[in-house]
Amino acid sequence: MKSKLLNQNHKLRSMSRRSFTRSKSSYFAEFLVIIAGIMVSFLLNEWRETSNTKEKKLVLLTELHEDLKADSLFLSISHKFYKEMLRGHDSMLTFPKKKKFHPDSITKYLDYLVSYAPFEPSEQAYINLNNNPDLFNDVADTAGADFLIRKYQFIRSKLYKNAVMEWVEIDKNFVLNTTLPYLEKNAPFVPAPNFKSFDGSVYYEVAKDDHFKNIVKSGKLYKGALVQNYNLAISQITVLKAEIKAFLDQEVKKK
Repeated sequence: MKSKLLNQNHKLRSMSRRSFTRSKSSYFAEFLVIIAGIMVSFLLNEWRETSNTKEKKLVLLTELHEDLKADSLFLSISHKFYKEMLRGHDSMLTFPKKKKFHPDSITKYLDYLVSYAPFEPSEQAYINLNNNPDLFNDVADTAGADFLIRKYQFIRSKLYKNAVMEWVEIDKNFVLNTTLPYLEKNAPFVPAPNFKSFDGSVYYEVAKDDHFKNIVKSGKLYKGALVQNYNLAISQITVLKAEIKAFLDQEVKKK
């Protein structure tokens, strides 16, 4: 009887140990499942964030491309206008003294002397870019979206600001603070044609003054600088537009 009880106790202990062992294995397996679930969830969230960021970059690049197209058109028109103004300044400095300009031509050249063309770049994409600075923080990117966005940033902050807008401001200040005051003070009064500042005939009076000639010479310098800077900006924008379009076309093909 005692022997049977001992055997039963032994069996009970064995079953208890096996049950405890299975319980530990079960807990460990459940723990692994939980960890795996967390990792999968984390990877899915990371994939979603990466996908959303990529999509935002593509949208931003599309907006930048449209803004660059608008800027390019505006710059091209201004470039053409400044080239024409530069030609007028050059003509007033080099035209033979014994000859006279055609009345319409000299009236137009005098109007160029007191003219300037402001440049205001497109803003919408630039505002969106500044509101999402983390979109282009991959400095290792040398050919993708981040690289193209940083290139646009350079054109906007350096080329537009220093090469175009700053020189436009210089030209504007010279026209408003030097050229116009001189002509208003020294040019004889003659009724001007519609939408013109001065009648061309006043040129022959003020052209006798070396001060006027120096004003024309300085105006030619500023207009010439803007012709070169506009040309530089247009060429850089043309390259960037082509690069953005090629990148966007490539991304469409991947879908």
